[in-house]
Amino acid sequence: MKWEGKINKGQVVDLPTSLEDLFATFVEVSNAEHLVGKPRLDIPLDAVSLVPVMSGNSNAQEKRDYLYFEYCRLQASNWGTIKKNPDSFCSWAVRRKDGWKLVFDAEYYLFNLNADPFEMVNLYSTRMDIALDLFEKREEAHIPLADLGYSGQTVDWS
Repeated sequence: MKWEGKINKGQVVDLPTSLEDLFATFVEVSNAEHLVGKPRLDIPLDAVSLVPVMSGNSNAQEKRDYLYFEYCRLQASNWGTIKKNPDSFCSWAVRRKDGWKLVFDAEYYLFNLNADPFEMVNLYSTRMDIALDLFEKREEAHIPLADLGYSGQTVDWS
């Protein structure tokens, strides 16, 4: 990133982040906190602003032990089933800062990204100790769609 007078040139940061963190960063930089409470911004963000680390103050940066991602396939072709249990159509992944990643996409996959960065060797059946820890992280992070107000009805975005 380039930000004259704010980010040190050539600075390298080894910090697990996600695209959502950029949104939280832009909200802070643009002083847009006043938008909270408007439609779709009243849901808590699963993100942290990167302003401290970008400004060279990495000690003040909020750090996470893991990242959690979820992708739900809510297509019209299976809408009747989705309405009954929307979370059943979700894939998810949890990545720990030490490089282990657990993925669910119809079946479970466990990868050691330090030894296997291309995710070729599924260690799920042999490293259940790590898988169980990542399951706990998933339970901590997951918010059911119903808890976010999803009812299976048509959404009015206006």
